[in-house]
Amino acid sequence: MDRLKVALAQYCHLAVRRSEEFRMRLARCLLNMTTSNMIFNQYETALHKAHEAAALYTDLTQPDRETYQPLLRKICDQQALIRKKLQR
Repeated sequence: MDRLKVALAQYCHLAVRRSEEFRMRLARCLLNMTTSNMIFNQYETALHKAHEAAALYTDLTQPDRETYQPLLRKICDQQALIRKKLQR
């Protein structure tokens, strides 16, 4: 988990400086962080990261919708699962 946090911080920094090159990697890292947070029952954090990932992937889908649509579906499924866990 610590390595994911470091990677996330680095990708955030790089995405600001070289957006086109690193936004996809940042989105993937956010999705990985979402999954890890879910594994460790950190559902509030997982939901937050899922929202961030969804926003990035939504932006990325504009020019190439077919490529990223399956990832957006996966994020939506994860968000629904997280919401169910939070309601318990």
